[in-house]
Amino acid sequence: MSPTTTAKRPVPAAGRRPAAPTPRRLPIALIAGVILAVGLVAVIVVTMGSASEAVELGSPVVTGEALPPFESIESETGLGLTIPEVTGADFAGTPVSISRDGRPKVIVFFAHWCSVCRQEMPLIADWLPGAGLPAGLDLIAVSTGVNQNQVNYPPSEWFAAEGWTAPLIMDDEAGSVARAFGLTAYPYFVFADAEGRVALRLIGGLSTATLESVIAELART
Repeated sequence: MSPTTTAKRPVPAAGRRPAAPTPRRLPIALIAGVILAVGLVAVIVVTMGSASEAVELGSPVVTGEALPPFESIESETGLGLTIPEVTGADFAGTPVSISRDGRPKVIVFFAHWCSVCRQEMPLIADWLPGAGLPAGLDLIAVSTGVNQNQVNYPPSEWFAAEGWTAPLIMDDEAGSVARAFGLTAYPYFVFADAEGRVALRLIGGLSTATLESVIAELART
């Protein structure tokens, strides 16, 4: 279960969005399979909290309008919207960014204390070295929801112990990156096409087979 914490102020809307381009939707059969897969796996609903101290937290800079909070595929209002851009750093201080640079993106948000994340992240970490991700596609993790009073703290040791090798960005205490991407539960996936537009958002544990299917379709957009 998620820890009980004090909710932070939500990211304010920055005015009305211009009409988004019509996105290239992923195949209906694939979406249906994803809904079934996610529906069978528990998720951790977020009450975005703070750590007791600013430890293993970043200072990311987020630009662009925030995505609406994600609830479900059936009620999705973010499809085709442009993702925010982020400049930040990993646990070692190495700069890492999420940018609209013409490359499709898979952005996955983990909290070190989340029980579903503790099952999902090792699966992806084990799968990544032999996954053969399509050329020109980026997979980036975001460490968020950090709380030093919870299990698997510090998150840097958790990621290292599980063998995570993909780029990673540390979120800040307010969860600015998570909120900008519309996170409402952990683990959380945002798939963006080469134009930087939301192609699919999902919460919950995904099988690597499902990830492969979604990524293969995303690479064709």
